[in-house]
Amino acid sequence: MKSQRQLVPLLSLTAFLSALLLFLVQPMFGKMILPLFGGAPAVWITSLVFFQLMLLVGYAYVHATHAWLGLKKQVALQVVLALLPLAVLPVRVLAASGLTSPYRPITSVFVVLLFSVGLPFFVVSTTAPLLQRWLGSTRHPQAHDPFFLYAASNLGSLGALLAYPIVVEPLLDLHTQSRAWAVAYGLLVVLMLACAIAVMRSLPEPEAPEAPEAPGEPGADASPIPWRTRLHWIALAAVPSSLMLSVTSHITRDIAAVPLLWVIPLAIYLGTFVLAFSPSTVILRRLAALALPFLALVPIAAFVTRLSEPLPFMLFHLAAFFLAAMACHGELAASRPGVRRLTEFYVWLSIGGAVGGLFNVLVAPVVFHTEVEYPLALVLACLLAGIPSAAGWRVSRSDVAFAVGVGILVLAAEFITQFFFVETRTIRFALYVIAVPAVIALLFRRKPIRFSLALGAIALAAGLYPDWTQTVVASERSFYGVYHIIDNESYRVLLAGRTNHGAQSLIPKWHCAPLTYYYPTGPLGDLFSGFTGERSKSNIGVVGLGAGSIGGYAQPGQSWTFYEIDPAIERIARDPQYFTFLRDCVPRAKVVLGDGRV
Repeated sequence: MKSQRQLVPLLSLTAFLSALLLFLVQPMFGKMILPLFGGAPAVWITSLVFFQLMLLVGYAYVHATHAWLGLKKQVALQVVLALLPLAVLPVRVLAASGLTSPYRPITSVFVVLLFSVGLPFFVVSTTAPLLQRWLGSTRHPQAHDPFFLYAASNLGSLGALLAYPIVVEPLLDLHTQSRAWAVAYGLLVVLMLACAIAVMRSLPEPEAPEAPEAPGEPGADASPIPWRTRLHWIALAAVPSSLMLSVTSHITRDIAAVPLLWVIPLAIYLGTFVLAFSPSTVILRRLAALALPFLALVPIAAFVTRLSEPLPFMLFHLAAFFLAAMACHGELAASRPGVRRLTEFYVWLSIGGAVGGLFNVLVAPVVFHTEVEYPLALVLACLLAGIPSAAGWRVSRSDVAFAVGVGILVLAAEFITQFFFVETRTIRFALYVIAVPAVIALLFRRKPIRFSLALGAIALAAGLYPDWTQTVVASERSFYGVYHIIDNESYRVLLAGRTNHGAQSLIPKWHCAPLTYYYPTGPLGDLFSGFTGERSKSNIGVVGLGAGSIGGYAQPGQSWTFYEIDPAIERIARDPQYFTFLRDCVPRAKVVLGDGRV
């Protein structure tokens, strides 16, 4: 009896520590490899997808070994597996040389992560579902519903993410962080061994049936799970995962790729798991589902009308993400099965998380020229929050007709507003364009399919509508960012988000004149004015190519080399239909692909 009383605290402590390690190593190792790939926010986004895939592998391992080996053999295997990472700790960057290529950044990030941190991360990722399944196999009174350990695990994850930017990063360098992580992992191994012993002592008698489930408990039925339910679980997990990556990319693109901004969306993501799988969260889940349609309109309006957002506007993105994740994760928790289907449930949950991440990293950059996956995920979140049952999907002709009408209304509002009232890309413009269609759509928010289709129509109509104050010549998307080539009055500019990467005059005689902050009377002009006479330079190296604007300072006889990490930027700068600095101003310039700091 004493061992049973100690079992739950021991399992909870182990789950908490494993989650703490799991989510300390993510920002820690992300910071380690960030300089290898140019400091781009996409490094962290890609790392998150890798970690999601490893979670899927870990959950699948738990499910398969329990089904194939049974509990006792699984316990023995897990003890041996937990010892293996001790041979490769402390965590450090391995296999980086020769594997980091600007042409294959996603593959490069994945390979470095796999060789460097793959094994310890995999082992730690198995802990949460494993401990819950072990508890469910015992004769402990809480064996029928061990999902509370998942909340404890996510609480540890949340604690790690909050502690890293506030405590760990300011006080410890990366080398010390890595060694401390290795010591903590050693403690986890000891706790895992203690859990294995305690679980074996708490198993029911050989003749007794495995972990009887109390009638009326969540998902007590052990019958096979319908495919419709499995797909619904995948969708409920995939949409918040995609949203997390979209929000992270959006708020870091124009600010900085720093751990503090990395962890805020991930902390919200995990926090909703903690709340969803904790007792008595039905009211919070319902409130989130009710509030989401109202708040989702704000980031969608900002995105599709290309609103110039002040920094505090970031809070609207984070708040909408919290509501969406809370609504979806709440539905996941409410539909969870009994303990006999626990490991399978986590496999489908992790598949959904991986699907959402892979869509953002691999599919969206190929299919979309801009980050359309962000408003799309918000629309899907509103749909899923309003249809808790997998059987509630019915689209009528009236739903489609209503959405088309709302889209036409948006187009009409943009036409009238832009020509007769206000300047585009302002809050006032967004309000005039979105307000009336949004209010009409919100009147039908209790019909989630109709409302979601209308919300999608608002996003599509506003996003496709041209801005006649400027002409978008071309758009391109790569691992490092989304680029727009825009003609504005008498010059052409290359933009990445709100960042200007160079401009060129459309008047032929001024083609080589550096514009914007490269102008001759500015700091860069002062620098090059010193490269004359006795102080002239024959070799010029430039870190960052952009549109090639700095090439306007080239003098006869000089040799110029640009160092550029993004192959897409070189393609844009060399294409004379976009910019001609390299052709007209520095025709013999050499472009070296790679990180100029290296």
